[in-house]
Amino acid sequence: MDDDAVVDFENDPDFFVKAIEILDGHQNIATLATQIYDTAWQANRQAICGKEIYLGVYRCKMFCGGSHFLRKSFFDTSPYLSNKYGYEELPPSLMAMDAGVINAFCPDLIAIHKPAVNKWVRASDKNMEYLIIECGVPYAIKRKMYPIICTPLTLLAYKQRCKKYLQQTKSIRKQLSDIVSNTMQMCNRMESIKFSTFVKMFMDFGSSIL
Repeated sequence: MDDDAVVDFENDPDFFVKAIEILDGHQNIATLATQIYDTAWQANRQAICGKEIYLGVYRCKMFCGGSHFLRKSFFDTSPYLSNKYGYEELPPSLMAMDAGVINAFCPDLIAIHKPAVNKWVRASDKNMEYLIIECGVPYAIKRKMYPIICTPLTLLAYKQRCKKYLQQTKSIRKQLSDIVSNTMQMCNRMESIKFSTFVKMFMDFGSSIL
């Protein structure tokens, strides 16, 4: 859980009990993400994007690092990259799907995120660094962990995202290049997922996996 997130025990005293019941009842779930209510957004951060697999539990392509549970027996060693840039949840999510287990999301489990600053205000110049990270880091991870045959699609999606969200200045291009390069180096120990896993992800979640 993020250090600026809390469990709303007043309204959800059985938060942990419900999460453990889900995990104990479904051994094929490796990661379980909760809903996150963001006080800066005044809204929930997580949307249902996959099929309901059990009552009130949905498949998701990536658990959210802000509030989640990991099954220790599946992740026998730490699956995270360095938290230098964020997106540390993407590699273990891909590892889980490649192993044939499930990343799950339960919207009825709710944590409250209380950020001091709303870093996702895209109109703010001071938040440009967050947008650079948001474009560069997931691309670098996918570039290393997706099958090499998927590189053209991954690259196309990355360029479109950069065009939409980033100012095309020399300094930003340099920052972006450095972040992509550093993240790819951190991913050297990560194995690529199978092409069949990529195809299944695309069938479940469409182009959003790019």
